[in-house]
Amino acid sequence: MAEDGAWRTARSRLEWPLAEPEPQFYLDLVIAHRIIAPALNACEPLAWRFHRRAGRAVAGHQFRWLFYSSRNTADSIFRMIGGNSLLQEMKNAGLIIEAAYDDPVHPQFEGAGDETWPSTIQ
Repeated sequence: MAEDGAWRTARSRLEWPLAEPEPQFYLDLVIAHRIIAPALNACEPLAWRFHRRAGRAVAGHQFRWLFYSSRNTADSIFRMIGGNSLLQEMKNAGLIIEAAYDDPVHPQFEGAGDETWPSTIQ
């Protein structure tokens, strides 16, 4: 395992029109399959998971991909995601409001597990 291994996050905040009672969760699957999967398959991070949430509060509808990797792998992944043409199309169409990524050098992921667990599985 790389010495600089850490959990990192790629996050998309999606449009959820007030007229719609439910978020468009199918867009999460499109993002996972067409935007995240190519980076996942090319870079093979050590571990990964998806997290999605939707609420009418400030956070709104979000889709996050969390992965454990080295700094170099994270940098490659974030470049691949950011350069994905479908991501740009979805942003231009107003479906994705924001796409954000951790700084590969200083990831901001907050552990969600038991503090007594090793950081690799928190």
